[in-house]
Amino acid sequence: MTEQEKKLFEQAVGFFNKKEYDKSKSLYEEILKINPKSSNIYGNLGVIYRIKGDINTAIKCYIEAIKLNPKNLLVYNNLGNAFKEIKNYKMAIKVYMDAIKINPKDFNMFNNLGIVFELIGDNNKAIEAYKQAVRVNPKYAKAINNIGVVLYKQKRYKESAQIFEIALQADPNYTEVYSNKGASYNKAKEYDKAIESLETAIKKMPNHSGAYTNLGNVYNKIHDYKTAAKMHEKSIELDPKGENAYSNL
Repeated sequence: MTEQEKKLFEQAVGFFNKKEYDKSKSLYEEILKINPKSSNIYGNLGVIYRIKGDINTAIKCYIEAIKLNPKNLLVYNNLGNAFKEIKNYKMAIKVYMDAIKINPKDFNMFNNLGIVFELIGDNNKAIEAYKQAVRVNPKYAKAINNIGVVLYKQKRYKESAQIFEIALQADPNYTEVYSNKGASYNKAKEYDKAIESLETAIKKMPNHSGAYTNLGNVYNKIHDYKTAAKMHEKSIELDPKGENAYSNL
């Protein structure tokens, strides 16, 4: 990168960080006039187009970036996410798999692959992709949590609760998991554990409407309707558009 390119790049990054995307885009385009074979610049332009809602142009930029540097894994990630965003799941799967061929230890890419499999309803492949992410990185709480979410969808509530416990062992600060674990214990009819987990979720995330909804559901199950109503009212206060809380009042 020449001194002129470096200067333009620094200015482009500065405008991007200030969310002045048009100015940033113009400077990246100036760099491409000097060096039309810069994979990273095409990748950065793709990010800007995606932020601005022009997904198709973003995809074109990402594809060009990969042509120029077939091992640019960050661009593969962004391209896969862009395809996922427009619900072109077949292409998203292909992109993530191509990236995994380049780096079989990219646990984030396995997690992304699992998300797409989940979106198309292939829960078995989703779980296998998430498990592969965890094999690569046993402390990857996000993928462990995602396994639990799929098991919950499959009504395997005790198994999902156990998986959420493992996710919290991997990352005790992954607060969303406490609510998920509480919901699983509720469905498994282990109400004391559900209440404990959901109260922890609320302590850690006092503005999480879903945790209040889930806790209200538990109190309904044990026929403490007064406390249940309070929980659902709090959920509505935090998220007036949340339909689940209204349905339980």
